[in-house]
Amino acid sequence: MRIILAFILLSLGSNSFANDSIVIRNLSALRIEQAPKIDGYLDEDVWKGAEIATDFTQGEPNPGEAPSQKTEVRVLYDDEAIYIGAIMYDVSADSIMRQLSNRDDEGNTDVFAVMFDTYNDDQNAYGFVVHPTGVQWDARYSASQGQDVSWDAVWKSEVRIDSTNWYVEMKIPYSAIRFSKEDVQVWGINFGRKIRRFREMNWWNTLNPEIDGLVNQFGQL
Repeated sequence: MRIILAFILLSLGSNSFANDSIVIRNLSALRIEQAPKIDGYLDEDVWKGAEIATDFTQGEPNPGEAPSQKTEVRVLYDDEAIYIGAIMYDVSADSIMRQLSNRDDEGNTDVFAVMFDTYNDDQNAYGFVVHPTGVQWDARYSASQGQDVSWDAVWKSEVRIDSTNWYVEMKIPYSAIRFSKEDVQVWGINFGRKIRRFREMNWWNTLNPEIDGLVNQFGQL
């Protein structure tokens, strides 16, 4: 996933943290009985009860520092799929960099991403990325083989932009990914947001540049 990993390499290559420990954040997904409509509007009641992932930190250009803009993410699930709702706060719609491009094309644009380590093995992950124009990226990542951008899953996303912010809704069917058959599961997860005009990449679970690896620095779902 070049659009993510290019920034990760920068994020892990400069500045330092106070120590080399990995801080693991936790987020609970809310089970729902009725799926939300995937339209970019997060106004349905099902979203209101979900825990919020926020307080992102920079991976680039100033690792560990507060981001320039606020981001909030919520996670829902049912028997069919997992649902992501994200709000990327900004100062105005004109500040949101966007560019029409083909699927899996990097583009010169802002980005929202979610990555799942479905076996919580700190080694393998699936990534799902959306541009403000609605363009989708997806890829698989492994510690041994790196990223596989040729992998394409079938999933749904919609984007909405208002006068200041942009919004993403995703539906990722379980059929698109592999995971354990256990009744109770813990997945690794991280959310990323690129603010292109500042060359800034922000992460929910902090990526410590003094620690090797990506998936091993995810939070938990």
